[in-house]
Amino acid sequence: MTIENRVFQPSMLSIIPALGFVLFFLFIWLFGLLIFTPLLFLLVFFGAVILIGGIVYLKVKNTYIEIKEDGIQVRKGIIAKSQSLFLFSNIQDVDESQGLLEIIFGLKTLSIKTMTAGSILGGNVSGLRQDDAKFIREFVLNRINEDSLKKLKKESPKVFEKAAAGSEADEELVLNPWPVHFFKATAIPYLFAIIFTIVWFTAGLFFQPLMTLFFYFIIYILFFIVISPISLLIRTISFKYKLGKTRIEIISEFLSFYRSTVPFYKVQDIILNRSLFDKIVGLGNIRIEAGEMTVYTKQGGSNVSFNIIPALDFGNALKLKDKIFDFLSVNLTELVPEISKRFPLEKRKILKKTIVRSLWLVIIAAIIIALISVSPYFAVFAGLIVMALILLILIILIHQWLYLKGYYYNVSIDAVFIRKGVINSNEIILPFKMIQNVFVDQDILDRLFGLYDVHISTVTNTSAFLSHIDGVNKENAEKVRDIISRCMTEQKNK
Repeated sequence: MTIENRVFQPSMLSIIPALGFVLFFLFIWLFGLLIFTPLLFLLVFFGAVILIGGIVYLKVKNTYIEIKEDGIQVRKGIIAKSQSLFLFSNIQDVDESQGLLEIIFGLKTLSIKTMTAGSILGGNVSGLRQDDAKFIREFVLNRINEDSLKKLKKESPKVFEKAAAGSEADEELVLNPWPVHFFKATAIPYLFAIIFTIVWFTAGLFFQPLMTLFFYFIIYILFFIVISPISLLIRTISFKYKLGKTRIEIISEFLSFYRSTVPFYKVQDIILNRSLFDKIVGLGNIRIEAGEMTVYTKQGGSNVSFNIIPALDFGNALKLKDKIFDFLSVNLTELVPEISKRFPLEKRKILKKTIVRSLWLVIIAAIIIALISVSPYFAVFAGLIVMALILLILIILIHQWLYLKGYYYNVSIDAVFIRKGVINSNEIILPFKMIQNVFVDQDILDRLFGLYDVHISTVTNTSAFLSHIDGVNKENAEKVRDIISRCMTEQKNK
């Protein structure tokens, strides 16, 4: 049997973790029956063990991963069967993960990731023996790297030279070259929470209703103040990343395990994100997108995307960004003067956004006023609601003015830069070689205000949301589009 026709199946041991979670929750649900009717409990519980165990057994017996000449074929299903072929040319990564029970029984889950949503379900296979999972992952990654390097040699000789020269083993990767500061990232909100608690408790000593509310929320407050540091400690211990000359690996391991590998030459765009608290303590978060569908999972009680390196010192975040683009031979020296000054956004965009953001507030205020119209204090309440509405609209107006003032877009020889945001800010950098399309459009409100949007996108989902320039006039929109289109053409003709 050649490697190209080798077939793998999940281990029968995978029945135990799959069955264990279901039966645990079933036991809790049926606990009342154990107290009142032990015989009925035993019948239901062991009947469920046989039924669920049988279904899991059939699922395992009917799941296959086969290495074909041109890709990986995954076959699943008991009654409704599915068969998915993931071509090596389309595979972006093979992620591996382990839950607690999988670690105990020596099993792993592989997720074959492409640029399509179908890979999230069809490419996920759990319960594989560790040796099988390791073999499949390394074989696929080596194969797609070989194919990608051949393509790279034709399209980007300079990047190919770096990739070929920089081929490296796992042990050559540098662990956490720049530290991650989870505690620093939460220091300000944590401090605010403590101050808020103290002020609330002090005020409650003089105003009894506040003290009553304080005791209602005391469990949540104690959880945040006492338990949150423990959660942060776990995140600090469990999260790490490894940086090499050709790739970056992002790993999370505590009671579970997850590893994602991002080869630099597959990077579609990089996003630098900063919240208000990040700005105060001088941190930045780097998100690296390679085009695969992002899978979110539960780690530490919150949704985490494993293509993010969080809580880096801002200067180090910039260094990481520059290092990746340097490997890709992407020149980040920006055009002067920047195109956001040469072809600026229109100030009437502020009015448009304020109207859109305020519309729901006006509707809600009108409904509340209608509901309290029978109150003897109607005039007072209505006046307060109108004052609050005016204040909120003013805040929205100021926010939109600051948003317009901080909106930045420019190009270098090799990439597009777009930065926006007031409280939270995002900067996305898209190499011209990765851009799929650029176009100009209008929505209904744009037509009313004479505004146009310039959309730029790669194959990633995030670029569709962040990489558009909205609120320019028709002439400027066309000029910006032409600049980007011309740069795209020049890059692809090199």
